[in-house]
Amino acid sequence: QRHTKCAGLGRPRSLAAQWRTRAGRSGPSMGFGVMTAIQVLVLFGNALAVLHEERFLNKVGLSENDVALDNGVKRQIVHLLKAVRTLLRVPLIPINAVLVVYLLFLG
Repeated sequence: QRHTKCAGLGRPRSLAAQWRTRAGRSGPSMGFGVMTAIQVLVLFGNALAVLHEERFLNKVGLSENDVALDNGVKRQIVHLLKAVRTLLRVPLIPINAVLVVYLLFLG
């Protein structure tokens, strides 16, 4: 392994830091980009997909039985959670796999 020394610090730089320097970037990126927004959306989708109705949603009053007669915002939130849990569970699996591979190689 060939490590180059950091300027003035005397410690070896990582391979990722060497690659960033060769690619024209001098340090870590501090911006909020498209990939960060995609990661946030995928993590938010994961959080909604794993909510369990009997273990969690009943305790906080967001089960379908609790809002059966309610026509307000609470019922709409319950139906949104159910739709997200039903529709996004299967697509989130390959999306997560692609995101993990992307982060392993380019992260």
